[in-house]
Amino acid sequence: ANSNNRNRRKVHVGSNYQQLPQTSRSKAENPRQAATYAVAASFTELVTAVGIYTTVDVTADIFFEQTINISDKANCVIMSSNGSVFDGQKDVQMIRVSRSSVEFWNIKFSNGYSEKEGGALWLYSSTAIIVNSTFNNNSAYEAGAVYVEESNVTILSSTFESNS
Repeated sequence: ANSNNRNRRKVHVGSNYQQLPQTSRSKAENPRQAATYAVAASFTELVTAVGIYTTVDVTADIFFEQTINISDKANCVIMSSNGSVFDGQKDVQMIRVSRSSVEFWNIKFSNGYSEKEGGALWLYSSTAIIVNSTFNNNSAYEAGAVYVEESNVTILSSTFESNS
C-alpha cells in the first residue's frame, strides 16, 4: 500500500464497512445530513469548500493546480457520489493533512507527484479513513501514493496500482 514504515502508528487495510465508526458510515450514506455540506465541481470550488465545510461532495474530475493543505481540522469528509478523479497532472502532490481528522470516500487519486513523500496524500499526526478509493500512477521519492507519519489510517475496499 505504498506507505512509510517510519513513525507510523497504525494502518489498517480491509474491506468490511462495519469496521468503521457509525458516524462515518452515516456520513457516507447520507452526506447531506452532515453539519455543513457543499458540492464542488472545480479545483477552486474544492479548495474553498474544504476550508469552510465539513463534508464536500466532488461531482467532477479535479485537476490539481497546487497542493491543498488541511490543517487542524476535525471531521473533514471529501467524497464523490460519482467516483470523481483527483488528477495531480504528474506535477502536484494533491493533499497534505496535518493534525486533522479526514475521510476520503470513492475518490480516484491519479498522477500525483512529490519530490519528497506521498504523491497523492501526505498524512501527519492525523486520523484518516479511506474507503472505496483508487490510487493509480502516483509517484514520490518516498511512499508513492500515501505517506503516513504518526497517524492512524484505515483503508477499506481500496486499490493501489502502479504507484512508485
